[in-house]
Amino acid sequence: MLPLLATQPFAIQILDRAGNPAPCVELRTTDDQVLRSDPTGWVAFDEPGLMDERVWFHLSSDAYSVPPDFFGYEGVGLDISPGGRAEVRVDRDQAPGACNEPDHRPALLGGYTDTPFDLQIVDSVTGRGVPLVRVDGPQGAWWTDSAGHVAIREPALLGQSFAVTIPTLHGYHYAGPAISVTATEGGSQVVQVVRDNVAERLYRVTGRGVYRDSVMLGLPTPTANPVLNGRVMGQDTIMVVPYLGGWMWMFGDTDKPDYPLGLFEMSGAVANPLPDPADGVDLDYFIDRNGFSRAMSPVPGSGPTWLTGPMLVTDNGAPVTAAIYSKVNSDFSVSDRGVVVLDEANAVFEVDTSWGPVDLTTVINPPILQGADHYLKEGWRFPATIQALRDPRTWDFWTPKQPDGTDETWPDGEPRWRWRSGTNAAQRTLPADGVVEHTTGTAVITHYDSVVWSPWRHRWHRIFTQQWGPTNFLGEMWYAEADTPFGPWTRATKIATHTQYTSYNPQIHVELETDGREILWQATYTSWLATDEPTPIYDYNQMMYRLDLEDPRVNLPIPVYDVGGRLATVQDLRPGDPEPVTAFLAPDRPFDGSLPVAWDGPTCDGGRLVVGAGSGGSPVFHVADPTLAAPVDAVPLWHATDGTTDGLYVTVPNGFTPDATPSGYVWPTDERLHNGVLDWLPEIRVEAGPDVCTSEPLLGEGALVAVDVSASPGTTGGAWSIALDGTEVATDAVTDVLVPEGRHVIRATWTSPMGTPYVDEIQVAVTEGPPPEDTGDTGLPGTTTHTGDPGTTPTDGTTDGSTTDTGTPTDGGDDGGSGCGCDAAPSSASGWGAALLLAVLHRRRRRNRRHA
Repeated sequence: MLPLLATQPFAIQILDRAGNPAPCVELRTTDDQVLRSDPTGWVAFDEPGLMDERVWFHLSSDAYSVPPDFFGYEGVGLDISPGGRAEVRVDRDQAPGACNEPDHRPALLGGYTDTPFDLQIVDSVTGRGVPLVRVDGPQGAWWTDSAGHVAIREPALLGQSFAVTIPTLHGYHYAGPAISVTATEGGSQVVQVVRDNVAERLYRVTGRGVYRDSVMLGLPTPTANPVLNGRVMGQDTIMVVPYLGGWMWMFGDTDKPDYPLGLFEMSGAVANPLPDPADGVDLDYFIDRNGFSRAMSPVPGSGPTWLTGPMLVTDNGAPVTAAIYSKVNSDFSVSDRGVVVLDEANAVFEVDTSWGPVDLTTVINPPILQGADHYLKEGWRFPATIQALRDPRTWDFWTPKQPDGTDETWPDGEPRWRWRSGTNAAQRTLPADGVVEHTTGTAVITHYDSVVWSPWRHRWHRIFTQQWGPTNFLGEMWYAEADTPFGPWTRATKIATHTQYTSYNPQIHVELETDGREILWQATYTSWLATDEPTPIYDYNQMMYRLDLEDPRVNLPIPVYDVGGRLATVQDLRPGDPEPVTAFLAPDRPFDGSLPVAWDGPTCDGGRLVVGAGSGGSPVFHVADPTLAAPVDAVPLWHATDGTTDGLYVTVPNGFTPDATPSGYVWPTDERLHNGVLDWLPEIRVEAGPDVCTSEPLLGEGALVAVDVSASPGTTGGAWSIALDGTEVATDAVTDVLVPEGRHVIRATWTSPMGTPYVDEIQVAVTEGPPPEDTGDTGLPGTTTHTGDPGTTPTDGTTDGSTTDTGTPTDGGDDGGSGCGCDAAPSSASGWGAALLLAVLHRRRRRNRRHA
């Protein structure tokens, strides 16, 4: 018998029915932690978080088996305790083969050290520990925890030197020399890996052992429950629900430690982000009497309950949290669908309305609230009331189809998509999702996604899963942008890969954003549809990622519109503009080998868009340098003229003559030239007013330009900055700016309380004013100042009739010139000194004057 030590692992002995040791029998927990019995049939089990739990082990072997239970599962449940033991009997089906599993008895006899060797894998750029990195060692594979640690504590390895390898996997690779480890107790070693993904993998959100190895090493962890929380072993898709002024995170099917069948009626937790959510989010689960995450939506009927589309609606003015439920069959068909509402007092969703098995596909994401209506990305619109939600037959649909089944079209023949009521099933079609990879032009088949407004990019952005990717059916994650939540989504870039593994249902966490530059998003990580070798502990759980929107790899072309003959992006559009028509696509940020396209002055002064130069204003868009090789899929942008007017065109109009060489390269739009962007202008924007052409009142004075951005939509709180040619001149929303002669740019910037900048610019042209009347004795144009009587007779020595002051010149003074005789007095041409004083005099008079 083994001695009973309080610090020992739990001992499991596998014997056949005759009492003989059963070697190399695999024991697998419900989160796919795999152990094997050694040649003497012993297994040492010591897993943080499970040492006082009942744990189910699935048993499998080529030589041994156990009879299945009522549900067909072959395994055994054991009550685990430190230093405890259990005996498991198995049927011998054939003679076992050789077993090379290391001997577990040293760990059982002496226990595991409390000072393991720490092998940490970190990002070569950030230095942050990388989760989900596989490290292959002499006894098999280790996987880093969410802080990038591996705790090496196997008795046979401590005190030894050995080689480890890190395979290229899930978007990271090791680029250094062979890795040699000397695993001393309490020692440590750091190894850097290179991130190939654009997005940074941060941590696992759910499941057991999130910081397993960190706890074994005695290291601090950022979250309150680092090894087991709500007894959750695995959880499917995230859904974010507003709850009591904060947020509830809900999840789909949920696994538990003590049996393969877990919870299938949604689980939930109050989400408490750490001060920096990139470090973690504490989840306070709603639990049952056994401490396991409880049902949040116990909808009657057979099959799992899945919730989608969480939203806030009103019921006679009172706010109600609602969602759409589905009862799902084993073949993924739906037996019932309808509306559930949240009972906040009991934290449970209850059935409000059953629709029956209606065909109403919705993704996990919440609807988009604009004005008084909710919009579903699948093409539905309805008032944000519980009464409207209850009856989808009354919803509007986004379609070009008219009641007679024909398409309504624009004058150019393109189908006219818009919201229509009373549409039948035949009319409910959505535009094709023609996404291509930006750098290659390869078509990308899209799966479920997350579409939200980006305050940083001032447009809608989307993270989606690719179907039929290069290494998996589902698992490649992509990023795209559009000016409406309905697209068109045209060009995208891959931001994360999962090598021969599945990842799906991404969720962008707007509730975790600050200024919006970095976004956090999570998705389900699972072996389903990809491999028979699930990742221990990680499988069927949520992984959190971070994406920096200023990473040059997510700099994608955006629509450039023809708006009544001028080219503009969504930032330049205003209510009441003519219907924009997408002319082409081009990035609004510089990229390798790009040239800026900016206005060289206001149009009222003959200003035009020029490539490679401007008046100092921000570029409207950027083009690929025409002297370099054209990018994939790019088309030439031509400067052309008819002798009177000129412009930049992808398709040169009849009667216009293009330059001999293109001005640059841009990217073509898809067939949807009209995208309804005027219905989705940014709700927060700076409106500085039209460009200004004016003149100086007098030569050298400059001109005062009134700036009033106080009515800019959504600009509550925050801070203003008004700059002239890059130099801040005011911090008020209403101000006058003194602008000298020439072409200049006034830039108005509002920085939100969260730190997000919003910008608009005014192109200004100021022409020279008339010269001031030369009085010879004043520093202010157009005035004269005398200290004597202009009607007196000149004194001795002044015979030119000029006015003089009453003082007598001192010895050595200049007595040969007319004027006041004050050397310090400015002349009428002294420019800025006079102009600044004049600005003070003119300020009240011009205060309410709009741009000239």
